[in-house]
Amino acid sequence: LNNETYFFRDKPTFDQLHEDILPVLAQRRSETRRLSIWSIGCSSGQEVYSLAMIFADQPERWLGWTIDILGTDVSH
Repeated sequence: LNNETYFFRDKPTFDQLHEDILPVLAQRRSETRRLSIWSIGCSSGQEVYSLAMIFADQPERWLGWTIDILGTDVSH
């Protein structure tokens, strides 16, 4: 365990999520307009907040969606 956490840790991963993965998920889930994300290994939680910032940055795209984000870590 490295107990390392900060906003947008591993930026290329967040960029890929924002640019490639979320648009596909939005299309696939367009009928239910519901998305659940589980962020593991996020220490004190900045990664979870980074995910929330991605959604908050595009309010028009996610209007009317239910988005649940759960963050967990094994370290106290």
